[in-house]
Amino acid sequence: VDNNRKLDSNGTKLDELLRGFNNFNSRVDEVEARVTLNANNIADAGQRLNSLEQKSLNTQMEISGIDASKVPYSALRVEVTKFIINLGITLVPEHIVDAFKFNRTVRDSTRTIVIVTFIHEAIKRRVIAEKIKIDRTKGNCQVYFSEVLTRTNRQIFMEARQLKKQRIIFSAWTASGDVFIKTGESSERMRVFSIEQLHELRSHQDYNSDESEYEQVPQNRQPPSRQAGSSI
Repeated sequence: VDNNRKLDSNGTKLDELLRGFNNFNSRVDEVEARVTLNANNIADAGQRLNSLEQKSLNTQMEISGIDASKVPYSALRVEVTKFIINLGITLVPEHIVDAFKFNRTVRDSTRTIVIVTFIHEAIKRRVIAEKIKIDRTKGNCQVYFSEVLTRTNRQIFMEARQLKKQRIIFSAWTASGDVFIKTGESSERMRVFSIEQLHELRSHQDYNSDESEYEQVPQNRQPPSRQAGSSI
């Protein structure tokens, strides 16, 4: 009888321990769900802030390759307007609200960058589009027009350009500050919201490359031996 009572008591304690363990696991799952939700909310908030910041920059255009180091700030807007018009681009002085310059150092090389602010984003887009047409027909004059990007979008775009150079994607470009890519010539364009999306593409490409290194060898047939000095 005493043994049965002890067994019943031990069984009750074991049940209590199991219930406590299950409750603990449930609480852990709840905490993990909240952490995931908070992380997603933080990521969404970051994307919204980046989008708002980009909209504030969408009337600006960056010009690199222009010799403006000796142009005084008081005459910069007028001189930049003349330069753009001399390229054959349709523009009037009233289209440009402001212009300023700064020096950017890349790989021990310093060059002057000019930032132009237009009265409307549509004018900026048209100017860039006309410059692209001129480059295609007359050749590039080593002066480049580009959109002014937020720090986040610039990092995304630079990573996308690296993937293009490595032929992981087909093309990459920006429109109104947003970054777009195409994975193939006939594929649909895809907007890139974060650099993690590009990392996933790279990981997928690396996985496919690893898979392609394995060659199926038919049964009852040995793989060819490698000759000395032969290339793979």
